[in-house]
Amino acid sequence: MNEKMYYEKNVICPICNGSFSLLKIRKSALRVVKTDDDFCNYYSHVNPIYYYVSICPHCYYAAPEIIFDKISYLEKKRLKPALQAFKSSIDFWGERSFEVAIVSLKLGIYCCEVRRTPKSIIAGLCIRLAWLYRMNEAQEQEHYFLGQALCFYEEAFSSESFPIGGLSRAGVMYLIGELYRRMGELSIALMWISRAVEDPSIKSQPFINKKAREQWSNIREAIKRSSDSLSI
Repeated sequence: MNEKMYYEKNVICPICNGSFSLLKIRKSALRVVKTDDDFCNYYSHVNPIYYYVSICPHCYYAAPEIIFDKISYLEKKRLKPALQAFKSSIDFWGERSFEVAIVSLKLGIYCCEVRRTPKSIIAGLCIRLAWLYRMNEAQEQEHYFLGQALCFYEEAFSSESFPIGGLSRAGVMYLIGELYRRMGELSIALMWISRAVEDPSIKSQPFINKKAREQWSNIREAIKRSSDSLSI
């Protein structure tokens, strides 16, 4: 283990009470080199998405660290029988490869669906899966999980309080619009991003404001080009 990049954190599993160590990335080791319009960050060294999901080695309970130990009695009751038959030879507790990171995110989605966590949590897992597939140039899988993330973000937008996944109301509207754009639904994308631009809260968020206005202009141009090509 590279101690300049990683450290270990001791954890107690809230499902089986087993103790274990998680490998965590030091913030000082993170170097963002670029960011896509849907907030996908690319890193020069280790990717924190690989370690986004914490997994118990005893019972295989998996969840994002932010909600790992925030679990109710009813959620535990749902999860215990769901995890009883799960076995794996994968080592989730050392340095994770792309393949291990993919499995960890999918296991996190499964556990969160069984728990019935807020839709925004599952959306966050799905979009991270899509980002990893994008980095690995697996377009079909990326497209599928972007679609899944979009569905969950829309559900969260209509049923959860803000912020959602660290995003304000305007931020979530922008992200939904950007996901629709990536899915090829330009008219729906324009509608959502227009709503973001018109939302009063966006004035206090210069970054989101700038991105939303840029994409609003880009999408309008794309729709115009498409319309012009059809009329030729």
